[in-house]
Amino acid sequence: DSKTIIQGVNVQTNLYDGIDIGLSYLTVPKSTSKYYLPDGSVQVRDGLRVVDGRFRWQLLQNGKPSWLFATEYAQQTHQDFNMRAQASSYELAYQWANIPMSPTLSYRYASFSGDDPNTQKYERWDPLFSGGNGEQWVQGINHFKVVQNSNLITHRVQARFRPSQKVEIVPQFWLFKADSKLNLGGNPALSFMDSTDYGKEFSTTAKYYYSRNLYIHGQLAYTQPGAAVKSALGGDAKDWWSSMLFVRYAF
Repeated sequence: DSKTIIQGVNVQTNLYDGIDIGLSYLTVPKSTSKYYLPDGSVQVRDGLRVVDGRFRWQLLQNGKPSWLFATEYAQQTHQDFNMRAQASSYELAYQWANIPMSPTLSYRYASFSGDDPNTQKYERWDPLFSGGNGEQWVQGINHFKVVQNSNLITHRVQARFRPSQKVEIVPQFWLFKADSKLNLGGNPALSFMDSTDYGKEFSTTAKYYYSRNLYIHGQLAYTQPGAAVKSALGGDAKDWWSSMLFVRYAF
């Protein structure tokens, strides 16, 4: 329990049909969470400031979705020491709304800065309380448990299919890289890395909206560890997979 308190404001609006923008500003007045700097010193999270801007454009053709472009950029600074961390994402997608299953294909690039030991600034992104799933802000299914949203660069190719009004299938391919080989404050086994290659991941999500009351969600993910993970495990890391089934019933 880091006893973190976050205060802030969020403003968002629809400018025109299909164009949405948003802006957030957050501060952390209290926290016991710590940042570990390359010189061995430690700083605390309280005093952190975050600015985040978002833009989303959905183009409609004959009243149906087609092209989509979305981007987000955020910057973190600190009132008590020299910090400047950055995170961003860029997504381009196209939906074929007039053919069976209304398939969508998208590519997303996301970056969360790591700390460069050769600069005076502290650049490692603080993920705070990142949540959601791999279709939103979380990066991957298996890899998110190894490397959270910090010192991370990801490439995601995603498809989306609707076999029926109640069923949606979402396959994904992920490529994970580190922004810096210095990873203090992350997974302890990966504090100092010989490579920036975290690995690859293939996953598929199936959603079944049975009724207003019952929702069924299943996931299957297969991971190939990269050179950084293999080295941390003594050079012998096997591929692994995970599965999950989630059922929600609302009364």
